[in-house]
Amino acid sequence: MRNNKKLFVFSLLFLIIAILFLVTAFIKETFDSVNLDQIIFHFFIPLEDETGNFFSYGFKYVVKGVLLLTFFFTLVIFALRELNIEFIIRVFKKVKVINLNNIIDKTMYPFLVLAFALFLYNTNKTFDVINYIKSYNDYSELYENYYVDPTDVELDFPDKKKNLIYIMVESLETTDLSLENGGYREKGIIPELEKIALRNLNFSHNDKIGGFYQLAGTSYTAGAIVGLTAGVPLSGGIGKNKFNLYQKILPNAYSLGEVLKREGYNNYFMMGSDKSFAGRDKYLESHGNYKIFDFISAKEEEYIPVDYNINWWGFEDKKLYDYAKDKLIELSKKEEPFNFNLLTVDTHPIDGYLDETCKIESELTKFENVFACASSMLDDFIEWVKKQKFYNNTTIVIVGDHLNMVKDGIHDNIPGNYYRTVYNAFINSINTDCNNNRVFNTLDMYPTVLAALGVKIEGHRLGLGTNLFSCEETLSEELGVDYFRTEVRKKSHYYNNCLFFDRC
Repeated sequence: MRNNKKLFVFSLLFLIIAILFLVTAFIKETFDSVNLDQIIFHFFIPLEDETGNFFSYGFKYVVKGVLLLTFFFTLVIFALRELNIEFIIRVFKKVKVINLNNIIDKTMYPFLVLAFALFLYNTNKTFDVINYIKSYNDYSELYENYYVDPTDVELDFPDKKKNLIYIMVESLETTDLSLENGGYREKGIIPELEKIALRNLNFSHNDKIGGFYQLAGTSYTAGAIVGLTAGVPLSGGIGKNKFNLYQKILPNAYSLGEVLKREGYNNYFMMGSDKSFAGRDKYLESHGNYKIFDFISAKEEEYIPVDYNINWWGFEDKKLYDYAKDKLIELSKKEEPFNFNLLTVDTHPIDGYLDETCKIESELTKFENVFACASSMLDDFIEWVKKQKFYNNTTIVIVGDHLNMVKDGIHDNIPGNYYRTVYNAFINSINTDCNNNRVFNTLDMYPTVLAALGVKIEGHRLGLGTNLFSCEETLSEELGVDYFRTEVRKKSHYYNNCLFFDRC
């Protein structure tokens, strides 16, 4: 009885440690270089569906495997106990009888201690916990010194306002271009997007096709959307504050959607995934009053069946582009200009969704074929837009939301000195008289997209972003990339009190 009780306690502790390991792995796989601020942020942000919140969302996908593993492990130990196996060994001419049960009893808890120590080591390596604790009160004055409140900036729109189609492609980076044109592949797997960048305007970190680097708070989709449209990262606002974000996220951040709404634009956001994930709907609805069409909308409006479940995240990009065409035709008939946003999903890790209509290249992995297909689909959509009456007065911006989070498979053998950047291309935009080879990040897209529409921006800066069409140095260029990255990671009294919470 005593042994069974000990086995029960061991199994319970093993279960807890296994869950901690797998939840950590889930967070790392989902959000890549996420820090503790972002983890805590998503722990509290509701998903407003059956998954509840970030923790339960991850828990849903790991708990089954953990329970099965624990059950199997416990069953094996229990069976070995019941068999009561003994070993007879000879040590210095003496015969000893060793009972396996005794070995199990003596090694159970040391094993757990070792496993927990490995968990702590892995967690610290992944999330830099020790340095986070050390720097808990390490605040930056980056915002106090450099943040430009968009409400204080004069924005001069052209007499004839241009439409905007803003396409955010899941995990699209320049690494998948050909080596010849700035990627790291002998033969690029996204040739259509490569041609688009070559034939149109691409802001690059070098003299080939390049892009922007991501910051803490922009390395996952929700954070990227905020960074791309508000010029600030989505950080956790950690400290003595409580998370009262449920009605409005970043209430005092004045974003692209709000600027365009004020100028009479119809703001529309279409995505194949659930808009409520990580509070994306709360951000978009409170910053520009976007009309959002998502996975849930598609079911409610009977575009897809209620039980539709073709991929993990929602409905596929093929449908997304078809729905987008219909909506764009509808929006183009209105008197007001439109700000139409698309967020794709097929290329989402771990291995994406390979549409049945895709051409399969045998030399490519499944995930590589997903990206190849995504490139072809997007090109077809762009070509369709170019044939429409509204195109001449429409600027198209294509960006990746963040770097690909997958560590193995698609980006194997990339050396550490290769600078991975997020893709960008501007179609039918204004031109720049300045050098388009720049050092820039996600936040610089906010004023740059506005400028692409022909908007003149007083001082060329909004939030922490700089208009790349101007000759003004970005903060990354002015302060240095490493310094800027470090300062953005730090806490900020201004960010916490004036942007994250309405406490200025």
